[in-house]
Amino acid sequence: MFGFKRSAFQLVVCLAWGLQYYTFGSLVLWYIFACGLSVAVVLAVTTYDHDYWRSRGVFSPPAWPVVGHILSVVMFKEQGGMCFKRIYDTYKDERYLGTHQFYQRTLVVRDPELIRRVCVNDFQHFTDRGFFFNKDVDPMAGSVLFLRGNEWKRLRTKISPIFSPNKLRGMFPLIENTAGEFVTRVKDLLSQPKDVTSKIVEENPVGPSNGVGQVSSVVDSEKLVGGYTADAIVPCAFGLKSNVMYNDEDPFAVALHAFYEMSVFNIFEKTMRQFWPAFVLFFRMRIIPKKTHDFFYNIVTSVLRAREKGVQEKRGDFIDMMMALRNDDTNNNSCKKDNEDVEITDMVISANAFIIFLGGFETTSSTLAFLFLELAADQRVQEAMRQEIREVLEKHEGKITYELLQELVYMEMVIQETLRLYPPFPSIQRLCTKDYTIPGTTTVVERGTIVLFPTLGIQRDDQYFENASAFIPERWSEGRPQPPPGVYMPFGDGPRYCIGMVYPY
Repeated sequence: MFGFKRSAFQLVVCLAWGLQYYTFGSLVLWYIFACGLSVAVVLAVTTYDHDYWRSRGVFSPPAWPVVGHILSVVMFKEQGGMCFKRIYDTYKDERYLGTHQFYQRTLVVRDPELIRRVCVNDFQHFTDRGFFFNKDVDPMAGSVLFLRGNEWKRLRTKISPIFSPNKLRGMFPLIENTAGEFVTRVKDLLSQPKDVTSKIVEENPVGPSNGVGQVSSVVDSEKLVGGYTADAIVPCAFGLKSNVMYNDEDPFAVALHAFYEMSVFNIFEKTMRQFWPAFVLFFRMRIIPKKTHDFFYNIVTSVLRAREKGVQEKRGDFIDMMMALRNDDTNNNSCKKDNEDVEITDMVISANAFIIFLGGFETTSSTLAFLFLELAADQRVQEAMRQEIREVLEKHEGKITYELLQELVYMEMVIQETLRLYPPFPSIQRLCTKDYTIPGTTTVVERGTIVLFPTLGIQRDDQYFENASAFIPERWSEGRPQPPPGVYMPFGDGPRYCIGMVYPY
């Protein structure tokens, strides 16, 4: 498509020459000339930036007018992660290549060493994720996920201790309780196959080893683990009890549905925000739907007021920890406060409680759904995992503890392999916030450029993983060679890794 502009202008020049010397008075040819000029102008406008990468010595595949390299995404033929995996697989000889997402310049990086530099070593040049939003329109977006620059850094520094191992260990009883409910739910589905959409019933393939005469049923595993994940995270984030596993009309289920609703407008808004942020900012579109915003803000503020009055006891959840941070700020009158310090307001607590809920829900539910798929497909792996769990449980006299989970080595390998084949984020991006010269080259990544890592493509590359398309948990065994840094990063890397990674593990 790069030749469109030149060809169009050549066409116009030829027409103008013909009109001038031969048929100056012909209305028909003047009409043709006007059409040619219009086509040339449209092509010039819609492809004006497509020479950007080539002019800087960076390889760039042919692009379409307006949409650039994501026509398949715009046409709903494939998701963004699959689109960039295809680009990754196609241009194997390139360390990096230039692309356009609409008018957003995007450098797709294939080289793990350069990925590591961008995320970790040279992070000061790529401090933002590249999410664009207006805080006046989207106050709930003021969380560690979306914030930029120093504002993000100050907030992240302040709340990072909340995600320490000791703090997470304190939440273990909350998650354990929900896990027990999940087991009960699975037993209900096995004993009552009429309750599920799929009516397929067969003899339990596990046989008598489970000790009961149950049958097995085909269920919607994504919906099942989605309900479990929501019910497990709600107590940790909000100190409340939800019932999403059993009730599709649970308020938290309704709020999640509003956020993920695949309406034409929501699809359009998310596509434009990803690929043409200026459009979204100009029309003041929200990241978080108002219905979802109002629900979570009201939930958090009601819990805050109840705990401040002593009506609701403290539970060691995220809101308790944020309240403790706020109290520390209030009581620390002996130190001069930085004018740019982040104030822990109700909205800040609400925004970050919401993003912890959302981040944990997305990463954990998708990982569990794919894990169940692979266990169902590979009886060998399933039996090995069950055997390890039995042995470790027997060692701890049947009592499930936080320490017990650390001994489930094979289960961790299964989770790692699931995250490799099915990363929660098929592509990860950073925004260049300061001009950056790629080491060993004269190529300058300019401020405002998106740098994208096709995670799905890298983690399924036979160059880094033998038989990469196969589900082989043993590849993560101790003593086996591991991929170089920058290859395995399902949650990103560096200071802006996804905080949701604490839940799948």
